[in-house]
Amino acid sequence: MMEQIREINVFNERLKNDVYVFLKHSSTCGTSEEAFDQFLSFVNDNPRVHTGYLIVQEDRELSNVIAELFEVKHESPQLFIFQEGRLKWHTSHKGIRKETIEEQLLYLAD
Repeated sequence: MMEQIREINVFNERLKNDVYVFLKHSSTCGTSEEAFDQFLSFVNDNPRVHTGYLIVQEDRELSNVIAELFEVKHESPQLFIFQEGRLKWHTSHKGIRKETIEEQLLYLAD
């Protein structure tokens, strides 16, 4: 299930899932739109994986908190894979591909 996350307490709850895939999306960037399409394709083909996203223009504060918490420079688009609350992998821009997300999840499963 994919959901838009707008509050840090909800984000923290979702991190309790075994695996959580999260996207920071910019509504004004063409590259981000392409990344969002890749993310949606991943979500549609992997319905059992917990997923969420935020729109940077609507939730800048949450975006900044996530960057600070996990010590990752803010970018958008930006994709994170968390496992049991820990950041395991992240990428941005053209690195956000459905196949790459699936490969990283297979790597975590080993």
